[in-house]
Amino acid sequence: MDNMIGYPDNIRLSDHGTFLVGITTTRFRKVTPPFLDAIAPYPAVKRLLAKLVPLSWFSLLLPRYALVLELGSDGQIVGTLHDPEGRLTWAISDVFQHRGRTYLGNTDLPFLPVLEGWES
Repeated sequence: MDNMIGYPDNIRLSDHGTFLVGITTTRFRKVTPPFLDAIAPYPAVKRLLAKLVPLSWFSLLLPRYALVLELGSDGQIVGTLHDPEGRLTWAISDVFQHRGRTYLGNTDLPFLPVLEGWES
């Protein structure tokens, strides 16, 4: 998939055979280009930042926006789940469905958000 709306993390199979992709941060352009897009052409800068800057500091530069993409077997988007203000969660690193519940993983939060019966 070209020019995705954000930066994907893990991909998992859903309860009904589609694929769930957690998006760690979106690429919405505001006044300046998204931070990760701005440093993308500079691998040395990315390596330096990864070594020097604690992961928790990146949350200051990245928007709080939760996004899950549901993809069909052909790679087309068949559903989405959004939390545009990051009220429940943000930076979704993993999505897992089990027995009608959807679990949303995040590397920063001390809890695991659980959605009851989300079906796209």
